[in-house]
This record gives sequence, structure tokens and C-alpha cells, in this order.
Amino acid sequence: MKFFRYILRNATRNKVRSILTVLSVSFCLALMTVLYGYLAMQDVRPDEAASHNRIVVMNNQGFAGLLPIANVDRVLSIDGVRAATPYSWFGGLYKDEPMPFAQFGVDARQVFQVWDEFTIDPQEFENWCNNRQGCVVDRRMAE
Repeated sequence: MKFFRYILRNATRNKVRSILTVLSVSFCLALMTVLYGYLAMQDVRPDEAASHNRIVVMNNQGFAGLLPIANVDRVLSIDGVRAATPYSWFGGLYKDEPMPFAQFGVDARQVFQVWDEFTIDPQEFENWCNNRQGCVVDRRMAE
């Protein structure tokens, strides 16, 4: 308790320096927490991804960058590849919704062979394949 008075007096002598010190230490602790969380998440993700055994080929500019459609045949020619589908993001809007949802153009006949964990009624699948303006969404998105 004898030194607490000196510590308090020194900390309040230059208030800006004390505030910046507290903020820098807080920022470092927050950043360290986020990074540890990210590293912990990386340990979980490979186990989940290994069950699907998929590879993604995309433009170095991200989802919006296009690849030649010939790359689908190139990927299909690789040994061990069973199915491939183009997956082209576009910024479409549904009616006048303020927040758009992710929309991807795919090959309707191949997409459910690649994403085999998703299921669809066979009649609805045929209707979707025959309608070039159709889309498939899950129940929560439809509601």
C-alpha cells in the first residue's frame, strides 16, 4: 500500500500517456484473443473439410472473377475427380430486398453430384433444370 500512492500519482501526471498505454495494452490483448480463436478454429475446420474431400478452383481476384468454362473439363480430366461444376457468383437482387443473398450460377445437372449432402425432391429438381430463371434455396431462406 505504501507504493500505491506513488503509482497513482505517476499515472495521473500525464493523462494522455496513461490512456494511450491502457489502450495499447487492451488492443494487444484483444488481438491476441482473436488470433488464438482463429488458430483454434483452424484445428476444427480440416476435420470437417476432409469428410467432403472437395477442391475449389477460383480466380485470384475472388468469387467475382471468372474462369474459362474449359477449366471444368480440365478439372474433370484429373484422376480421382468424380464431378465438377462451374460456380459463378453474380450480384442479383430479389425483388426490392435491401440486402441481397449470395447467388451462384451453376450447372443444374452436376451441382448435386458435387454437393451431395444437399437433397432435393426429384420433381422439384426437374422443374428447376427446365426453368433457366429458377433457383434453389433452403427452407429457412424461402421463409
